[in-house]
Amino acid sequence: MKPARLLSLWLPPAAFMALLYLASSSSGLILPVRLPDKFLHLIAYTVLGLLFLRAFHGGVPAGLRWLPTVLAVAATAVYGGLDEFHQGFVGGRVREAADFVADLAGALLAVVVLAAWIRIAPGRN
Repeated sequence: MKPARLLSLWLPPAAFMALLYLASSSSGLILPVRLPDKFLHLIAYTVLGLLFLRAFHGGVPAGLRWLPTVLAVAATAVYGGLDEFHQGFVGGRVREAADFVADLAGALLAVVVLAAWIRIAPGRN
């Protein structure tokens, strides 16, 4: 695979992980809308899961393959766990198992979202 193609696949999840790291390094994240913490985790890790699914499949897939899907969910879950571990060292932040569960749920939701997209997107069948 050409370097430009690798970059186009892997830069988005890497950049999003960097954004998550910056957000989790802050002791007081200010958002324009007040949303429950677990919902934010779910949405953020659904996005990361979708980016990993795209990267591990080599692009937006016509169908989900087992190994790239498992790797994407695992990578998302591992990053969620590392993020929770990291938060334990940030003043004003704590590690929460429930946050990790929301991260894992986001990774799994990404698979559901992509599977639904593959099934219903115009021109994909």
